[in-house]
Amino acid sequence: MKKAIPVIAILGLFMAAHTAQAAAPQLVPVQGVLTDSTGTPIDTSVTAVFSLYTSETGGTALWTETQSVLVEDGLFTAYMGDVTTLDLITFRDNGNLWLGIQIGSDAEMDRVLLGSNPFAGYSEWCGNH
Repeated sequence: MKKAIPVIAILGLFMAAHTAQAAAPQLVPVQGVLTDSTGTPIDTSVTAVFSLYTSETGGTALWTETQSVLVEDGLFTAYMGDVTTLDLITFRDNGNLWLGIQIGSDAEMDRVLLGSNPFAGYSEWCGNH
């Protein structure tokens, strides 16, 4: 009976590894630096709103999420999709996507064009196959 336990554990690991490879993680990391109006890095938690758009200005957000983000020495890391599911089909079905970030009650910052990393989620579908 003692020999069966490692075999079952190993089979479980193989099954878990296969499942993990089947889907791309639906989280997109965002890092940045936040300062106050004098340029001093802040140390606090902030409310951040992340939105994805198909244009640099105007338009309606395809996806939006609000989350509390910890800022230390001005640096933060957040994961889009952590609060509101971010369907990776959004990257497959749209050419360029722009990220808008709003901190607290401030106006949304200038949008940033997303590079290729989030679009790697598209590989889950191997193109159109």
